[in-house]
Amino acid sequence: MDFINRGFSSLLMIAFVFIAILFLINILPVILLIGGGIWGISYAYKKLKALYNNKKGVFNNQSEDVEIINNMDSPKSNIIDVDYTEVK
Repeated sequence: MDFINRGFSSLLMIAFVFIAILFLINILPVILLIGGGIWGISYAYKKLKALYNNKKGVFNNQSEDVEIINNMDSPKSNIIDVDYTEVK
């Protein structure tokens, strides 16, 4: 009986490997093409939406110019002079 069961499981394993190879050859490229098409459509949609909104890109990494005001040079600034002693 053990001989019959071993033969059946190896036959089942060969059938499983054959089906897996067929899957990789036939179905996987179709899935990759569909995924690439969906990605391309969403990428084009984002670019067109950014162009419509007069932006340079979808993700702007440019920082805005910020004016730094140094109040220490101003004669009207409130500067507090603190006396301290050194700790030894």
